[in-house]
Amino acid sequence: MGVNADAVQRLYVAYFNRPADPIGLAHWEAQLDALTGGPTVLATQAQLTTIAAGFSGSAEYAALYAGQSNAQIIDNLYLNLFARNAEPAGLIYWAGQLTNGLQTFAQIALQLTYSAQGTDATAIANKLAASTTFTTNLDLSAEIIGYSGTAAAASARTWLATVTDVAATLTTAQAGAAAAITAAVAAGATSGATFTLTTGVDAIVGDTGNNAIVATDTTWTALDSIDGGAGTDTLSLQDVAGGFNNTTLGNTVTNVEAVTARSAGALTLDTTAWTGLTSMTVTQGAATALTAATTTAITASGVTGALTIDGGAAVTVTAGTGSAGITIGGTTVNAGAVTVTDTAQAANAIAIDGGTTVSVTSSGATTGTLTVGNGGAATDLPSGVITVAKTGANYVAGTTDTLGAITVKGGTTVSVTETAFGASTAAAADGAAGTRTQGAVAVTGGTTTTAVTVNQSAAVTAVNAVTAVAAVTETNTVQFGALTVGETIILGGLTFTAAGAVTAAQAAAAFANLTAGATQGNSTLGTYSGSFTGWTSAAVTGAATDSVVFTSTVAGPVADLADTGVAVTTATVASKVDGVAAVAAVTGVAGVVGGAVTIADAAGATDTIATVTLDGYNTAAITSSALTSLSLSNSDGAAGAVTVTNTAATTMGLTLNNVTTAAAVNLGATYTALNVTTATADSAVNLTAGGVTALTVAGTNAADLTGSTLGALKTVTVSGAAGVTLVASGATVTGVDTSASTGTNTFTIDATKATYTGGAGVDNVTTSAVAPTKAIDLGAGNDKLTLASGTTAVTGAIAGGLGTDTLVMVAADAVTASGSAAFAALVTGFETVELTGGTGAQTVKVDVLGPYNSVTTGGEANAGVLTISGVTTGGTLTLTSSAVGTGAYAVTNTAFTAPTTDVFNIALNSAANLTAGTVTAASIETINISSTDTETGAAPTANVNTLTLVATSATAINVSGGNDLTLTNTGNTAVTAINASTMTGALTVTAAGTVACTITGGSGADALTASTGTVADVLVGGAGADTLTINAGLTQLTGGAGADTFVIQTAGANANVYSTITDATAGDTISFVALGAETFATTALTLGGTAVFQDYANLAAVGAGNVNAALSWFQFGGNTYVVEDRSAAASFVNATDIVVQLTGLVDLSTASFNNGAVATLLLA
Repeated sequence: MGVNADAVQRLYVAYFNRPADPIGLAHWEAQLDALTGGPTVLATQAQLTTIAAGFSGSAEYAALYAGQSNAQIIDNLYLNLFARNAEPAGLIYWAGQLTNGLQTFAQIALQLTYSAQGTDATAIANKLAASTTFTTNLDLSAEIIGYSGTAAAASARTWLATVTDVAATLTTAQAGAAAAITAAVAAGATSGATFTLTTGVDAIVGDTGNNAIVATDTTWTALDSIDGGAGTDTLSLQDVAGGFNNTTLGNTVTNVEAVTARSAGALTLDTTAWTGLTSMTVTQGAATALTAATTTAITASGVTGALTIDGGAAVTVTAGTGSAGITIGGTTVNAGAVTVTDTAQAANAIAIDGGTTVSVTSSGATTGTLTVGNGGAATDLPSGVITVAKTGANYVAGTTDTLGAITVKGGTTVSVTETAFGASTAAAADGAAGTRTQGAVAVTGGTTTTAVTVNQSAAVTAVNAVTAVAAVTETNTVQFGALTVGETIILGGLTFTAAGAVTAAQAAAAFANLTAGATQGNSTLGTYSGSFTGWTSAAVTGAATDSVVFTSTVAGPVADLADTGVAVTTATVASKVDGVAAVAAVTGVAGVVGGAVTIADAAGATDTIATVTLDGYNTAAITSSALTSLSLSNSDGAAGAVTVTNTAATTMGLTLNNVTTAAAVNLGATYTALNVTTATADSAVNLTAGGVTALTVAGTNAADLTGSTLGALKTVTVSGAAGVTLVASGATVTGVDTSASTGTNTFTIDATKATYTGGAGVDNVTTSAVAPTKAIDLGAGNDKLTLASGTTAVTGAIAGGLGTDTLVMVAADAVTASGSAAFAALVTGFETVELTGGTGAQTVKVDVLGPYNSVTTGGEANAGVLTISGVTTGGTLTLTSSAVGTGAYAVTNTAFTAPTTDVFNIALNSAANLTAGTVTAASIETINISSTDTETGAAPTANVNTLTLVATSATAINVSGGNDLTLTNTGNTAVTAINASTMTGALTVTAAGTVACTITGGSGADALTASTGTVADVLVGGAGADTLTINAGLTQLTGGAGADTFVIQTAGANANVYSTITDATAGDTISFVALGAETFATTALTLGGTAVFQDYANLAAVGAGNVNAALSWFQFGGNTYVVEDRSAAASFVNATDIVVQLTGLVDLSTASFNNGAVATLLLA
């Protein structure tokens, strides 16, 4: 081979889709050598175009492309070169070039083969490599001779067509080249002649080879006779004008085994009178009607009109854009399998009668119906497996619609899969999302149908798309003016009153760096009152430093700030950024509703449908007395009701997966044994099965059968990880057994009739009748037994088993049951007793009842006191709901005597605010209180619990938990420590001791108050923004981290009795009782070196503070003191004037003052 062998091979692939034969390759290489000047010179594209003209004039080219439109020629060229159809743009362009005579086939072929890129270039390279391997391996004379003729070429084309851009296809083809050569040579040996009909009268008689008979609509005439002879012969029809109908010709065709046809228009082809025909293939046509004997396989594709097929053996249909409906077997059914693929069903109907196995795949469907077994007669019903897969058209914005129905009759097994949308991505941006209801599915079995499966897309609620809008927080830039004495600026609720002349810059500074809720700024040039709300402020800005930018505390539009103060020059909004409310983006979702499903056995025959599987269904009705297996998945909510009509089968296997919203399943009254299996996801089913006596539930997921009607039920058995919720208290139930279950089981039983045997899971059992007589054993989990109201005694053994178990009783019943040891002798193994419905004065002796050291209760009636006697040290009282009015609780034990070291725990557990009432814990020294939020979720609500504790012997109270707690501690005078250091909620409490008490807060915003009187309590705030309030004694206050408030509003006995703030820092507030137009002197008082503390106190109180109190400060002995003068005397008045110590030297000259409801100093 020379340097141009590859170029010639390209022409063979492009023109004929086959490898070159050695003789042809040598011939065309010689032609190129003559043009180029020798075998070592590469040919130019122009030279290749010259020899390509010879390819265009060959008989092989004519046979391959005869009758084809220019568009079809270009498409075949793409298939030859790239192993794919032409893309629309390329098809239109190159076909136009041919049509308009701008380029020849040769020119186009060479341009495509040399300019291809990406996967197309790879595909060409692979095909050339494979072709070269094939041609090179034709190295025997017999092979060279044998690789000749139509049949040999067709065999080689079939082999080369397997090569694509995928590397593995080249490897496989090259490995099989020898076998492909053998097959081509063998085909060539039997090749026959090619007969081309003329416009005259033709009498074709084929030889013993595989003959090709070529006809067109103008050459196949009424008087023609065609006999293919002894080989495997093919009649090829090209209907150029369209409208060909061979039934009008009346001619004869014999011994032709295959017919292929293409029509530019309508086509009618009836071959039932032909002899020997085994295959009919139509690749193009408009409205097309095909009829064949049951020995002829029919293949149809490329039909753009209505397609009707009658008879035939196997029938294969591929339809796409332009298809106008498919009818198979409407008049005469076929004798083999039926395979239909319709990629653009739209509103067109697909109707199929007959066939053995039937497979239908449609997409792009709208209202078009799909029917299999359309006629309904016995011969119309498929005899084998029926598979239907229907996909709706892509979602169109704002459209709500319903897909066409699917009807299936016959078959051995039936599988229907309905998919709502091909794609629903357009819904993501649709502000008016539509909903598609899937088509109703009706399946009627034949005499041999045993199983039916119907799968639909799961139900989805439509969601309208919302375009996101970014939040903009409003800002106001306020420009200030100068003030004179007494003039005011009021912004955001905070008033600043000038104490003298204030410049515009100083006025701006007075409102700079404020936080929301601030009661004062940092200016000492006046006083503050009110509270700054709705805004924060930044530092002073502007060229004249007379402006401040204020930022709203909420995003979105708000009213602009307005100065409502009294001044000649007011503060005005000089510029602003308007707020914009945020709108969260919502991705639209197309709605999906399941179609109704109807499944029934053949009328008048013995029922045979034993298995039904439904997935994604809406309502469903199943009629079969052979049904023993039903699988339900992904119901359409409460709409997913299933009704089974059965008069014979007695055992049902029911599988549940995500059957939700108490979907109804009515099995009728014939089944006596029901075996439920759960899988993948939990289910909630309202089950009706009037005849079932034995119910078993197994699997991996929970089944909530609340609301089920099982009137004949006797036994229930649960196993595996499955958990069941069921009221099984009917008169016929004799036993419930969950011993093999690790799930959570919730049952109501009549324990006078039914036993209960629990397992390793969680068993929650409620008895419906008083005085249980049957055995109850809850097993190894953390279980709960709720006894029916009125149960004061039992005669059957009741065991909580292993784990931490809870016994629930009405309080009044527990009072009676704890009157003797008889109850405890039969009810054992429980660690906690839960008491409900407490009324009046009731005493439950839990040491007799159990004994129990953990009691749960709540909701005590107004004025009632529930006394829990017999608890021991370390016991726990858990309160889960609010007491009514003055409802209260008491815990007692004669062993609790002072002084000892008894401990008792009080747990406040609630998902909402809990008003626990009063708990009296006499003679107990340590009380531990937990305030816990039982809410679940990422962002639980902040709740506040309240509790009144009466524990007069207690010396220590420890508090923990995340819920806020308001603890009333009145009367607990022996308490020396209240420790909430681990608490994350806020604690509000007042010391009550006659001895000093240390109260320690946690990380919440605690409110800690010293006891009334002069006890030297110690208050430690912790990490939150705490409020610490003194008494009249030597209280010590430590705020800790956070901006704390120290409330100094009680006068000591004299100037030397004062409270101490150990860690006053910037951001802290010291609060005094406001009296009149109170003032604050920012300059520290000073005296000579011989002055004593009393001298400073007297100097601070020298003015008349009885009407308008005055605050002043001084430093003495290394500490700082603030004095509030509240008297008219010229010196400090004991028990009237107030003094507070700040540990260390704290500069208060920069502290700002607010004279509102209270007088406050904000430390700077």
